[in-house]
Amino acid sequence: MPSRSPPWLAQNDLLYRAIVVTDSAAWQRLTESRSPLILVPLFSDAPDLAAAVDHGHRVILIAEPGDIIRNAKKIELRKVDRATAREALKAVVSDSNKAEAMVALARRSVPALVRSIAREPRFRAPEWVTNTDQAAILAPLVLVGSWTRAEGDLAVIERLTGRSRDDIDRLLKSLAGHADAPFVRSGGTWRVTSPAEAALLLLPTLTDGELARWAEVVADVLLTPDPYQGMDAVARLTASAQGTNPTHSETLRKGVADGLALAAASDVELPADLAMQGRVSRLVHDLLQAANADDTGTIWARLASILPSLAEAAPEVFQDAVELDLDRTDPILRTMFQDSGADTLFGPSSPHPNLLWALETLCWSTTYFGRAAALLGRLSALDPGGRLSNRPIESLQNVAAGWLPQSGASVDDKLAVIARLMQREPDVGWTLALGVWPQSHAVAFQPHAPTYRDWSPVRQSVTYADWGHFVHELVILVTAAAGTDASPLERACSADR
Repeated sequence: MPSRSPPWLAQNDLLYRAIVVTDSAAWQRLTESRSPLILVPLFSDAPDLAAAVDHGHRVILIAEPGDIIRNAKKIELRKVDRATAREALKAVVSDSNKAEAMVALARRSVPALVRSIAREPRFRAPEWVTNTDQAAILAPLVLVGSWTRAEGDLAVIERLTGRSRDDIDRLLKSLAGHADAPFVRSGGTWRVTSPAEAALLLLPTLTDGELARWAEVVADVLLTPDPYQGMDAVARLTASAQGTNPTHSETLRKGVADGLALAAASDVELPADLAMQGRVSRLVHDLLQAANADDTGTIWARLASILPSLAEAAPEVFQDAVELDLDRTDPILRTMFQDSGADTLFGPSSPHPNLLWALETLCWSTTYFGRAAALLGRLSALDPGGRLSNRPIESLQNVAAGWLPQSGASVDDKLAVIARLMQREPDVGWTLALGVWPQSHAVAFQPHAPTYRDWSPVRQSVTYADWGHFVHELVILVTAAAGTDASPLERACSADR
């Protein structure tokens, strides 16, 4: 009985016989080969299929979305399998977050993934960029990123582009079948395939009129009152069942906020006359100025879910707004802590974690770490406590921990923050110092990270030298601050027991 070849051997044999042919001359030579081949023609001239088949070769033709296929066996390429892709990337991509982003992009557009990791920085612009009529619709859509079929969302899209929803939908559907589609649709939601690439290719085509409409849309979408605000989960479900719904979906609101961060992060690669960072900073300033002008805290709470994006979009403006409020006798941001009451059916909720995540995001930057960490310290002093585990002091401990590179700070930067807080907010400073004190079983959570800004730490681990320096200086700092009071030192020494 003859033995059967293992499956992997048969697969390798197919790969060895498969050839992508890019010109007609090579095609003619290969069709005369006596060895049976699998030929994939990718050239403009019509290939001589009869010659290839008559010589015993197999031919695979690439079909475009608009092609009509008759009496042929179709091979449909499905989306990249998420689990398989994760496993394949483990050996070559050490950063799990980067690997996950690559998997997500591959599932949306393989050509976009290839361009994002290619060593060759040059590539040919897709047709939807060179076609000015298509680009005129697509460019404004990049600034909102994602939206649903809700009436309020579609009205915003029409207003932003100056085109009817039917024209927009027709264009996106015509492009969606292509491997290089700029937008993909899933579950009734349109979203941009590769935001960073789309920004680089399309935002330079924006006109002054489109930018002006964008500014109006940002204010309208992000400041429109939420009919659910102030309701607990049960009340929201009841209101929704009775037909009460927000004007705009949360998908659109997040898309608009992310669009601000995307546009600002792309500023260095965009034409200087767009002055994109300046435009974004003014938009974020106006939003946060409105929040600080509302003594009830309603607007701060309304903006809560998108605060991390606003911070990433305009870091200095965001920190200015938070600091301006904290300098008041009665800060409005105190109203963000709303989890001190009794649990509801679905557990406690509060808008304040979003504010913490926004400042955590800024802590990844070497430029903004010191000030953002100081603001977390001031919020720690303001925090009335509550049922949620997300507290300012926990955020501060995560970004200041000496044994993890979870921020853009050096060891000395972290020690400087601890020292400054021990002087200005002694209770917070001591809690922080003891929170980052060396322990055998210390636990820390990764702070909220930026979506588009490249603020990743240079090193993915802390050296023994840095860790030793941190511990040494921390002991000196705590000992000096304690003076003749031994109780803080006793708490520090007992922390590892």
